[in-house]
Amino acid sequence: MIYLFSGTCLSSCSSTYYYASQVSGQYACINCISPCLTCTNGSYCLSCVAGYMLSNGLCSTSCTASYYFNSSLIACASCSNSCLICNSNSFCQLCASTYYINQLSSTANECVTNCPSTTYANFISSSCQVCIYPCGNCSSQIDCLSCQEGALYQSRCLSSCPDTTFLNISASICSSCGGNCLTCSMSSTYCLTCQPSYFLVTNNDTCISICPTGTYAENVTQMCLQCPSNCQTCLNSTYCLSCISGRTFLYLPTNNCINDCPQGYYGNTTTIACDLCNTKCLTCSINASNCLSCTTGYYLVGLTVSSFNC
Repeated sequence: MIYLFSGTCLSSCSSTYYYASQVSGQYACINCISPCLTCTNGSYCLSCVAGYMLSNGLCSTSCTASYYFNSSLIACASCSNSCLICNSNSFCQLCASTYYINQLSSTANECVTNCPSTTYANFISSSCQVCIYPCGNCSSQIDCLSCQEGALYQSRCLSSCPDTTFLNISASICSSCGGNCLTCSMSSTYCLTCQPSYFLVTNNDTCISICPTGTYAENVTQMCLQCPSNCQTCLNSTYCLSCISGRTFLYLPTNNCINDCPQGYYGNTTTIACDLCNTKCLTCSINASNCLSCTTGYYLVGLTVSSFNC
């Protein structure tokens, strides 16, 4: 094909010209329009003169949005997906709406919809910010979701769990104590101390409002402590209220449980107590009037084979 250029017929147009058909039917070499240096036609540039950069077939002094100047190509190149402003294909300065800048290195970042672990989405800067140690994951600069060290409690990482909670080792969190515990360990129902008005039962580590039979409520330690030997119920460590049936009897003058009632008393199997003998009896058995011996001035009289009086 022959091209017309300044009255001369050429076999090809020079680099700064493009060919176009004329009304006469001939092809002519037409000069590219500045600032195009090379072009395919009058409106599509292939390269630009010094001081201009190529962007989508046009030469301009700056790149349009979502493009950056590629010095190797001497042209505007597209930013990565979801990036509105960038200075290279790997470094975004502003992400599209609902995206956040996630820093990969000092020279590279990316736009993400969800920030990776150990970072959180900063809505003001539209960027992923690193969680502050000892947070593992977080929802803000001060709200932890998990911990690298310590246990999670109310969005904080603590070195020890506060009262009313215990360290849940499997989850690395401070879980709430239950069962009226004030403090607990290993589980929500393994109580160490109790809430006010509750008492610790040491054989099963629970807190109850009324201590079980054989123990009494000790207010200072808030514990159910063992009653004295043979006591069924007691007021404290020295004061029995009732005795274990079939073993001992409650002796009211000393409020303890004894095997044999003293002189002047008999073991009442109904009340489980040492009750007073009749005033004439020195000793008695079975009931108050069944004397075994008499006080001074009285004599034992047999009423039946097994019943006596004074």
